Amino acid sequence: SGFFDFNNDGWQDLYVANDKFKPNYLYKNNGDGTFTDVSQSSGTDIVMDAMSVTIDDFNADGFFDIYITNTPQTISTPHPGCVLFKNNGDGTFTNVAVGSGTDLDSYSWGSSFLDADNDGDLDLYVNTQYSGENMYPTYAFFESNGNETLNNSITSGFTTNSYKSYACAVGDYDNSGTLEIIVNNDADQVPSLWENMEMSVGNYISIDLEGTISNNDGIGSIIEISVNGTKQYRLVMSGEGYLSQNSMTEHFGIGAATTIDYVKVKWLSGIEDILYNVSPNQKITIVEGSFLSVNEFGNDFTLNYYPNPVIDELFITSKEEIEQIEIFDMSGKVILKTKLSHENSSVKLTELKSGFYFAQVASGSYSKTIKFIKK
Repeated sequence: SGFFDFNNDGWQDLYVANDKFKPNYLYKNNGDGTFTDVSQSSGTDIVMDAMSVTIDDFNADGFFDIYITNTPQTISTPHPGCVLFKNNGDGTFTNVAVGSGTDLDSYSWGSSFLDADNDGDLDLYVNTQYSGENMYPTYAFFESNGNETLNNSITSGFTTNSYKSYACAVGDYDNSGTLEIIVNNDADQVPSLWENMEMSVGNYISIDLEGTISNNDGIGSIIEISVNGTKQYRLVMSGEGYLSQNSMTEHFGIGAATTIDYVKVKWLSGIEDILYNVSPNQKITIVEGSFLSVNEFGNDFTLNYYPNPVIDELFITSKEEIEQIEIFDMSGKVILKTKLSHENSSVKLTELKSGFYFAQVASGSYSKTIKFIKK
């Protein structure tokens, strides 16, 4: 199963795969503690011998897709081969496994999306249960063509893989800027760590999240980056594929680009953080609420504020006339709003409890959000 927001309404929905030839299920989160079964209306109620659910945005359109592994056509009925449900963005999904080239006919188990060569497109690794002594493939490594199609690579180095394998997970184990794959093999075989040896690898950015209002690991958060206007998306999940957990550090390849327009994080709390003009080839940590993106400000609007931490009164100065200040807490709730009409301003904060706060300062068509601590 996998929790993810399939319709981008801010609520975590749930997809459940069934491996006993019964329909799979998609449950829509109603936002009130209840779910609605939308399996049939969404087109995801496929009947197969499903093994795992892998969630990612394989075509980078901002809507998360579902890859489901399966047993071969001699076993699975009525649907043979693996399934790639493309999210149409309108509450429905289309199985594009055949057209994308990912309809693997084998005893498939775990699977993981990853950008193996940092070119900005997601590739796909799939475990299979049977070794090379059988008629079925021993693995699949689908390399993205960048146009919603993938090729099963025969030059990727996995040709020595004759293991019976079940679970796989990805992460940059040596902090080299490329992702590796660790695979859980059969009971009489040690696990495999497939090291990424790609030489012509592109640039990258790796992102760790630290939640404050949301959970500490940032699970359920959506990370969006833009490079020359081209966007990519990642979802931080708890439990992925089959019996596995990918690294909590989310990894983006950006090819030859030397600047990332922005990195945006949408947390489960509803808070959005955004960083502009980020340099590549580094790992950054984003703490929830540290780079608030509410009504981002123009470059012409500058201000100073002090003291920080503040005890009773926060002073704010600007060359522009400050018209309004809103104070809100870490959950985004506005707790104080005041209009100002003079250049040098101060706000009385005596009644505020100790903790972290944000102040949104407005001047004409510009606004700027600052963070401060109340002692």
